Parts: sequence; C-alpha cells; structure tokens
Amino acid sequence: MNHQVQYDVLTQLPNRTLFRELAQNSLARAARQGAQVGLLHLDLDHFENINDSYGYAAADRILGQVATRFQSVLHETDLLARLGADEFAILVEGVRKETDLAVTAQELLDTLAAPLSVGNDAIYLSASVGITCHPGEGNEVEILLRNADSAMHAAKDAGRNRYTFFSDELNTRALEFLTVKSALREAVNRDELSLHYQPRIDLRSGRILGVEALLRWNSPKLGPQSPARFIPIAEQTGLIEPIGAWVLRTGCRQRRAWLDAGLGGLRVAINLSAVQLSQAGIVEQVDSVLEETKLPAELLELEITESALMNDPQQMAAKLAAFRARGIAVALDDFG
Repeated sequence: MNHQVQYDVLTQLPNRTLFRELAQNSLARAARQGAQVGLLHLDLDHFENINDSYGYAAADRILGQVATRFQSVLHETDLLARLGADEFAILVEGVRKETDLAVTAQELLDTLAAPLSVGNDAIYLSASVGITCHPGEGNEVEILLRNADSAMHAAKDAGRNRYTFFSDELNTRALEFLTVKSALREAVNRDELSLHYQPRIDLRSGRILGVEALLRWNSPKLGPQSPARFIPIAEQTGLIEPIGAWVLRTGCRQRRAWLDAGLGGLRVAINLSAVQLSQAGIVEQVDSVLEETKLPAELLELEITESALMNDPQQMAAKLAAFRARGIAVALDDFG
C-alpha cells in the first residue's frame, strides 16, 4: 500500500508526493553540509500528439521507455521522479558548479535523440528542461519546483529541445504576466480599450484608400500598454476572444457611422488573431456583426497572420473562402 501511494504505477519512479519528501530531506542534509543541490524540471515537447495519434496505451509504453533512458544517464545519487503526465523531476546532490547541471540536462536531452518505437513506427521526441539551484534560489522544495517550472516554460518559449536556468528575471516576468492578465481582464469589463484608425494612403495621389483599426489600452493602473505586451497575454489566457469580438463590433460600428456621415468607399481593416480564426463559429460571428451594424461586407477587410493560416491550412482556407464569398476582403499580415 505504501508503494502504491508513493510510486508511479507506470514507471515505478517516485511520484510527486515521495519526491517532495525525499527532496526536502536532501535539502536539509545539504544545508548541514554547506553543499549545493540542483533541481531539473523536464517536460516532453508536444507529447499530446502521441496520445492523439497512437492512443494512451502506446503513449504509456513510450513514457516507460523515456524513464528507462533517463535512468541510464543519471548517477545513483540522483533522484528521478515522475511528477505526472509527461513531466519528470531530477534532484542532483553534490553540485560543484552550475555547469555540472547543464551537462546533466544535455545528457537527458541527448538520450531522447535516438527514436523510440511504437509498433513498426519510429517516434522522435524532445524535451524542455528548467534548472534551479539550492541554496541560492530557494530552501524549500516547492519554491525550487516553481522556479524550475518557470525556467522550463522559458525553454519552451525559446524553441523547445533545450535547457534554461532559472533567474530573477524569469520570476519578474511571471509576476508581470499575472499583473497584466489581471488588469486586462478588468479592462474588458471596464471599457478601458479603444481603437485608433491608421489611414492607408496612396503615395502617388495622396488619397486615403482605407483605414486599419489598431487596438490600444490605457490602463489606469499600469498606464499605456503596448499591444506587443498585452496581445500575447490575451491569446494565452483566452481573453483574446471577448477582446477580438469587441474590436470587430466597434470597428464595424465606427465604419457604419462614417458611412452615414457621407464617407464612402473606404475599407476598414480589422485583425483576426489565430485564436479567433480557429473558433468554430468565427464566420457566423462576422455575419452577425455585419448584420447588427448594417455595414456592407465589401467595406470590411480581415487581416490574418501567416502563422494563423499554417495551424490548419485546409480548415483556414475554407473559412477564408467563406469570407471572400460574402464580399469581405482578406489580407495576409506578417507574411514570410
């Protein structure tokens, strides 16, 4: 019964509960000896694709192979645990310098270079590793796990299949993310967002050909915020959906007001994020806004990034064709 409570059934490695206990004992021992301990948090890259393509039974077999490979490159004194799903933790005692941990992390990555097998198929995996140290970056296991997790996500953001050390900068970025996320959620509810309209001008004639609606946010708490800062956070947190719907409706409503004032012929260009474009009902949402605002479809242009199209080219092509069939112009942004 103790074994079932403390060990992972699939890999027979210590689970998160036992890892915490053993790691805390190791930290206490290191503190008495004045020694340094390293903690590595490893997450397999895109492992959900294995589950989707081969099923959970095959994915479990692969996790077993991965655990065996990891054990083959670690020392007897290193503690390897499976934290859950495709996440592993490694505690390294007796660290002399941080480069020792870099060597261990690279060995773990290298051991995944050779293909794993599922039936007759060869599967290639990679991983992202976050590294932190005791005592400099924490005296408690939970603090070290949190730090290593932050570093691991930084490794994923940097392109995956690599290791990254934790730093105060990473911690600051995480706190900034939470601050902006909270303030942005309030901004949607408190009507703090606005649109600025940038004209498109024919350089030969000087005539205005259209306008592009640009989202701006002037936060009472944080001050003016760059879209480059808050748009990625909105996309990661799902806030881009209500924000995107607001931008579409507001831009179309303003263009209708200009049309009623006698300003005809100019298209208003509105950006659609990859998250919005992937929504099942995005075409119907645009239809609803056009009907609500009474804006002719030919006065609307939707700007879409190249990366958004590449998520699912066939599905995206069908949606773009639906927009075009309605008379809505489509522009490809950030091409190349």
